[in-house]
Amino acid sequence: MGSAYDRLQLARRHLVDHGACLPSALNDRLARSWQRSLHAGVEPFAHRDVVDPVAGSTLAQALEQNAQMLSFARPVMDFMYAQIRGGDCMVVLADASSMLLHTLGDNGFLSKARRVELRAGASWGESVRGTNAIGTAIEDGTALQVRAGEHYLERNGFLHCSAAPIFTAQGAIAGAIDISGDERASHMHALGLASSAARLIENNWLKARYRDSVRVHMHSAAEGLDTPAEAIVVLAEGGTLIGANQEAIRALRLKPHDFFALQLENHLQQRLVQLLDSPECEPHQIRLPDGL
Repeated sequence: MGSAYDRLQLARRHLVDHGACLPSALNDRLARSWQRSLHAGVEPFAHRDVVDPVAGSTLAQALEQNAQMLSFARPVMDFMYAQIRGGDCMVVLADASSMLLHTLGDNGFLSKARRVELRAGASWGESVRGTNAIGTAIEDGTALQVRAGEHYLERNGFLHCSAAPIFTAQGAIAGAIDISGDERASHMHALGLASSAARLIENNWLKARYRDSVRVHMHSAAEGLDTPAEAIVVLAEGGTLIGANQEAIRALRLKPHDFFALQLENHLQQRLVQLLDSPECEPHQIRLPDGL
């Protein structure tokens, strides 16, 4: 059968020669990403970068445009790095275009990462670098791991990466947070840590941005409130939905067109006015519609 590396090398060559992935070489999600990478014109065996990282005023502009996300991501990244310090790993934050904004990690691994431009200012979009955790998580809108030879570019085969997208309060992708490193970074806890970090950044960002708005926090248990697992919706006067975190979007089956249009009480089994008239100091359990 050969090693996993050999099998993926064969699959990579077959894709280039025949335009299709070998069956069972990759899971369906990664196979689709490899196909997109091929169609984008990315050369899997390239040994040099086709796009140089941006710097100077261009990078400064990107940092300014993402200043709010950065302000909430930095302390979370510090916490994440404290959990993986010394493990030949790094933590990476990217914007919605997959440009890297901030990195934090062990000096030895940061040096290896720079060889493939895994550093601030570099684009890791799927159309630039093929299948990778950051670019593919942003492309698909869901968290994933990309391990070693699963990367589309052969030169990135030493990386093991776990990334989760970060969403705005209206459900748009704002960026991604990633843990990259050697094979230890492919452990399932790395993907869980990245996913939890993304939810924490989103929740803190939402609560700060809508500090003076009406917010409804929901969880099936009162103890779950004020944790990354709580659902949060933000309301304008009159109860119109203006923001929500990912837990609320999932639980209430919200769509992009619901923001600034939907009346929240239409999605709940108790009247909104009764909820808002309740004492602020008491957390309330809110029943969601049957079947949610």
